[in-house]
Amino acid sequence: MKFAPILVGLAMCTAILSCKKDSDSSPSTDTATLLKAGGKSWKLTTSTISPGIDPGTGTLVTDFYSLIPACTKDDLTKFGDASVYTEDEGATKCNASDAQTVTGTWSLIDSNKN
Repeated sequence: MKFAPILVGLAMCTAILSCKKDSDSSPSTDTATLLKAGGKSWKLTTSTISPGIDPGTGTLVTDFYSLIPACTKDDLTKFGDASVYTEDEGATKCNASDAQTVTGTWSLIDSNKN
């Protein structure tokens, strides 16, 4: 999957920046927010970029999500305590021979600041 490394990075950024907060009012770091889901999975639902890019159409696009293949939009990512993530291909795979789940490591940069 050519988009996998890009998508993992974007998914992490988007999950941190665009997720809804729980009603819990206690202060939290971005890492704690990711892990607080208690084993729940994150799904990318939006991704914007600035400055925009030209995907070969002569038009600048800032809605990166619109460029992501539909088979990737149903992927789910779960972040674990030991900086390990698991990505599930969801119901639709881009390539039938791809594994249903893959694991990797994640970390936040800039001292957990967006």
